[in-house]
Amino acid sequence: MTLLFAVGTQLHELTGRADFLALYLASAVAGSLASLSYHTLSGLFATAALGASGGVAGIVAALALLIPDHTFTFTIPFTTNEAAGGRRKLHVDSRLLLAVLVLVEVPLGVLKREVDFVAHLGGYAAGIGGALLLRWRTTAYDNGREDGDGGPMAREDGGGSG
Repeated sequence: MTLLFAVGTQLHELTGRADFLALYLASAVAGSLASLSYHTLSGLFATAALGASGGVAGIVAALALLIPDHTFTFTIPFTTNEAAGGRRKLHVDSRLLLAVLVLVEVPLGVLKREVDFVAHLGGYAAGIGGALLLRWRTTAYDNGREDGDGGPMAREDGGGSG
């Protein structure tokens, strides 16, 4: 849930309440459906999965695509950076982070059966689709306006359509 707070607040500010909620719920549902489909096709009928991880994965994917030049900063625990007077920090480009997360999901999911990697992949897919839809909608909105006000994701108050 820490990741949802860290990434979700930024995406909420960018897209607004309605679009954020729609993207989160669509990603969670897509993750659950991907997991259900995978387990059904694998013949694992006694497997149940429930969680918010698909929704969180979708939020991460959407933010990485909507703000491609965004840099995530991670604090590395149990380290010190004497020059900065605190802990060491790792700065990662958003698209690189998304690529690493997606590429790491499959091997970890195969090795650790208790992690439902298919739900995560379904969430990533829905987040990517949702981000592309939001970007398309904003572009279509801009093309249809004479004043070019930036569309629903570029209001002056930083919020979106919610």
